[in-house]
Amino acid sequence: MKYSLNIPLFLLLTFYCNAQNSFEVLISTDEHEKVVHVIEDYNNDYIVVGTREIFDLNITKGYAVKLNQAGEILLEKEFILPDTALKFFTTVLLPDTNYLLIGGFGNDTLQSIIGMKTDEMFVELSRKYYLMPSDYSWLQEVKVYQCDNKIYFFGNTWNPDTDGDLYIYSISYNGDSLNSRIFEINAPQHLWAMLDKKDHVGFNFYCSGYFPSKNFPKTRAPSKLVTVDSLFNIISIVEVPGELYWQNSAKWYNENEYLLTGRYNTGDDFLMGILKLDTADNILASNYFGPRPDTINLPAPNHNVDFISQDDIFFAGTINVNALQFPYQEDPSWIMLARLDSNLNVKWERYYGGDAFYCVYDIKATSDGGCIMACIRYDHTIQDYEWDVYILKVDSDGLVTSIDDQNHIPISEAILYPNPGNDALNIRTGIPDARIEMFDINGHLILSKEIKNHFESVNTSSLPSASYIYRICRNTDLIQSGIWIKK
Repeated sequence: MKYSLNIPLFLLLTFYCNAQNSFEVLISTDEHEKVVHVIEDYNNDYIVVGTREIFDLNITKGYAVKLNQAGEILLEKEFILPDTALKFFTTVLLPDTNYLLIGGFGNDTLQSIIGMKTDEMFVELSRKYYLMPSDYSWLQEVKVYQCDNKIYFFGNTWNPDTDGDLYIYSISYNGDSLNSRIFEINAPQHLWAMLDKKDHVGFNFYCSGYFPSKNFPKTRAPSKLVTVDSLFNIISIVEVPGELYWQNSAKWYNENEYLLTGRYNTGDDFLMGILKLDTADNILASNYFGPRPDTINLPAPNHNVDFISQDDIFFAGTINVNALQFPYQEDPSWIMLARLDSNLNVKWERYYGGDAFYCVYDIKATSDGGCIMACIRYDHTIQDYEWDVYILKVDSDGLVTSIDDQNHIPISEAILYPNPGNDALNIRTGIPDARIEMFDINGHLILSKEIKNHFESVNTSSLPSASYIYRICRNTDLIQSGIWIKK
């Protein structure tokens, strides 16, 4: 059984707010669908790419969809290589207004990289293959970085002798190969993000895994900053600033400062962190997000930070990932999106979902001041181990607004969990100086507590099993209300 709303193939809802467009699009078929990257083209249309799979027939297809600013689907296309799996990982907008769809292809596993150049109607103009050595059998991902009129592919590939190795490949905008390297280190590593050095002498790689050191043949740290020269020779290996690890994104903020994101482990909590650093890697500002305790919160793995205006930085991730259930998670999750100022202070923080499992893979700050997110959605009550494409475009206030003020994805400024719960109630909100109040069914106030530092855990062990009304307020303003159930 498939999720639908009187439309058999896909759900398309479009909203407008303050001359900005906002919308949500659910694309639901009987196939397994996943999107992992989104861009905005020169016409301000949105291009989203990923994969469609038919498990029973062992067919894996590249997938691309184009939407206009109102969220209307303009084009939808599958790309097939005969007898070969194809997955798109990213898209590059070329100077000639065409698109370069970049993916992995192979038989049993993805083995090498393909670049398909298409026009704006997804008509293929040319293709080029970028082959890995024959002893590499599993291309885990392909990420892209652009600078100095070059395109850089990077990620991880698998060798049975050296485990997971880092790779980087540079090409021209015409698709011509310029340089490449696989870093053969006899241990597994993962390359999450890269950043060019402003003096044009090399790059910083933000990695995790095992790396050599002077004193030990292998050292493992939450994350490593690997500096390479312009020919990809390793210059140094040090710790990543701020102990951020996994699912890093890096983006230049200006000529002298950059943003770095990733997971952050406090010892008790798994949070999502964002830092602003100078070129000497000194931390200038920081902030951390995610409910706690006992939740796993993951920044979007492809790109999780973006901005057009330097005082409006978007940062996104998934809240409440269950590692034992992922990727077909039965527990609900939320897409978290925060809008930050130049010092990484929260302007607003919103949570989307809670009615199914959502996972955000990529975000893009849009020219109208909003943000678009490429996500997947899974509802175990009506789906049988296959994902749907979910694309969410919000305005500059993080809202999805329709003329009848009806949102189909729940949007909140605070989340309470677990619900139903037992001896503890946890609250996360981006609203400063907030307070939670709880009432019994007769309207009697039984609990009132300030929410400090955007998070509070309330001991509810003394409350009898029942349904309670909660309110989250700031001064006299009601932020949110609802029902919490004590089991």
